[in-house]
Amino acid sequence: PTLTFLSSARLGDKDVHLKYTHEVKGKGNSLQGKVHVDDKNTATVGWNLHGFDAPNYKQFNVRWHYQHDDKWSVEPSYDFGTEAFAARVNHHLDDDNKLSAHYDAHANTGSLEWTNHSIGGPGALRVSATSSLSDDGLKQMPTISASKVFDMEL
Repeated sequence: PTLTFLSSARLGDKDVHLKYTHEVKGKGNSLQGKVHVDDKNTATVGWNLHGFDAPNYKQFNVRWHYQHDDKWSVEPSYDFGTEAFAARVNHHLDDDNKLSAHYDAHANTGSLEWTNHSIGGPGALRVSATSSLSDDGLKQMPTISASKVFDMEL
C-alpha cells in the first residue's frame, strides 16, 4: 500500500504542484515538485527520501517535458544518484495509437513501445521491445513483451 499526499503552492506567478509518496511496507518515499513553465514546458524535480538523514544531491532527479504539438512530446531526465541521462519521445499516431521510444544511459538500454486502445475491447494494449545497447546486446534479439489492461465496470 502507498500513501500519497497532493498539495500546491504559489511561488511568484507559478503554481508548484507537490506530491509526497510513502510506501507503507517498502522503500519508496519521495517528494516531487512540478511547475508548468508555459503551455508547452513542464519542469519536475524529485527527491528520494528513503533513508533520509541529511540533504544529499544524489537523491535528486530532474525531468523536463516539452509538448511540441498535440502529437509529439520529448522528455529528457537526469538522475543525480546514478549520474545518468534518460530520454523519452512520444508520438500520438491517432486517437487510439501511440508510439514511444525510450533511452536509459544508466541501464544502457533502448526501448520502443506501441500502445493501442481499440484492439481487444476497452483498455490499453501495450507491445514493447527492449534491447541492451552494448556491443554484445545489439547482437541479441530484443526482449519483447505484450500486455493488455481491461477496463470494466463491476
